[in-house]
Amino acid sequence: MLVDATKRLLREMPYAGISVAAILERSGLSTGAFYRHFQSKDELMVSVYRDNGSVLGALLAERVAAATTPPEALEAWMEEMLRLAFEPRTVQHVALFADAGLRAAVAEAGVVASTRQLMLAPLVTALDAGRRDGSLPAAEPRVHAPLILAMVIDVIEHRGIEGAGRRSGKRATLERLLAFTLRGLGGR
Repeated sequence: MLVDATKRLLREMPYAGISVAAILERSGLSTGAFYRHFQSKDELMVSVYRDNGSVLGALLAERVAAATTPPEALEAWMEEMLRLAFEPRTVQHVALFADAGLRAAVAEAGVVASTRQLMLAPLVTALDAGRRDGSLPAAEPRVHAPLILAMVIDVIEHRGIEGAGRRSGKRATLERLLAFTLRGLGGR
């Protein structure tokens, strides 16, 4: 209830404007209930951020594991990541974490790096499998995975790839990212 109340408030106002009292009022819970679970509003949001990162990491790992070839695993990883920019419910949810004050609280808690690792691990797995089976012969998993992640995050932040004066949709963005990445990794 505290998490849901905080998310609703984040849709209405900047993180800095949200107080514990507002969270309590919106949730209908008592001060004691809040402090039984969290020491501060920042700790609450770090918990939410960490949980979201875990869910995303698990989805990415699931999608990569379900693929039959390393290039398909790479595509599945990219497609899942692109949901963050192209699927309305996901976009609305991710937008909550764009607030500067919220980002500062999360960064100060040091959870950004661990969330990044959760996103990278399945990609490293896919690239390593492709290097080993020869389908991605130029792959250097620990070097290329962070580069691919950075490229995909940039595309997510800009909601597509610009071309002919307009942004591409999810499918075209995925195809362009995949074609570019596969070429770089020596894939087919």
